[in-house]
Amino acid sequence: MSRQNGNDFWNTPLTGSLVNSPDVKLPEMLLGYFIGPFGALLSSGIFTSFLNKYLTDVLRLDTGFLSALQLASTLLIVAANLIVGQLIKRTRALAGKARPWILLSALTLSASSVLMFIVPFEGAAKLVWIAVAYNLYYAVAYPIYNTANSTLVPVSTRNSQQRGALASFTNVAGLGVMGVGSMIFPVLVSNVMKEDQNMWFLVMLGVAVFSALTIYLQFRFTRERVTEEGMDRTGAAAPRTVSMGAQLKAVASEKWWWLAVLFYLAFQCSGAMKNGSMSYFCQWVIGASGTIDWGVAQTILAVLGAIPMALAAAVAVPLANRFSKRLVVMAGMMIGAAGALSPGWAVEASCPWPLVWR
Repeated sequence: MSRQNGNDFWNTPLTGSLVNSPDVKLPEMLLGYFIGPFGALLSSGIFTSFLNKYLTDVLRLDTGFLSALQLASTLLIVAANLIVGQLIKRTRALAGKARPWILLSALTLSASSVLMFIVPFEGAAKLVWIAVAYNLYYAVAYPIYNTANSTLVPVSTRNSQQRGALASFTNVAGLGVMGVGSMIFPVLVSNVMKEDQNMWFLVMLGVAVFSALTIYLQFRFTRERVTEEGMDRTGAAAPRTVSMGAQLKAVASEKWWWLAVLFYLAFQCSGAMKNGSMSYFCQWVIGASGTIDWGVAQTILAVLGAIPMALAAAVAVPLANRFSKRLVVMAGMMIGAAGALSPGWAVEASCPWPLVWR
């Protein structure tokens, strides 16, 4: 395809940006950086809390197979994020470098999010289907969207205050989908979906359609003003790149970077174990007495954990502005470690201090 034809594609009534203002306005904030990411990440928020439960309780898959699948997929996911990052950096289009991938995600993310809920086979073919569907979502579709979405904020505007507002909207959207997955979905699973695979498929199909529509809205109501500044008259952005090797060398020579990476790795591992086991804990321990529905119990625990998390999210950025990001993140690391070592579920370990780095 010629460059002119490529530019014509991004100027059609269905693919052109609806944002014309040189400054970020409220519609762009709401639709491009809150509603869009909320819908796109909704399936991920649900999967975080309930995908394992669906695979074990509905599909009756062996836990050994699931552990091996997720460990092997980790390598593919890491590689995919690196590859997608390089592809986005090298993208040259009139729509920008991240927005074309956002548009692609309207198809890939929504379609892949329902494949694990179809499962047309049994036996070994069933395991192959799940393995392929799992990696299509986590190692293909999700990295494409998540990397492009993360790139949008820094290329949206050079105004630091407007950029900060957009980052806040995106962060709130991420917290919102986690809230849906841990506060609303448990009651739906325990009382409606239960172990009915058809119900799981119908619900996730609805989520997929919602995701596709909101991602498309995000594409239409965003604009890469910084990318546009580097566009020459032919429509190609002037390359200003640093090799991955040079970037890795720069960060790897900083000892505090390694500390942050190790903490964030432990932070994510502990959060994944907590989120993945919460539904089992509520069903097998709290709900075993029969005095309370386990879905309701999980909702209550999620709400109690979200209150201090919301308070921390509200003060994290002001504290970072006052005392520096380094000191605030270090304090957050210690609080997170203390919470992880505390008994029971009384202290929420997944506090949002890493968000201050945005």
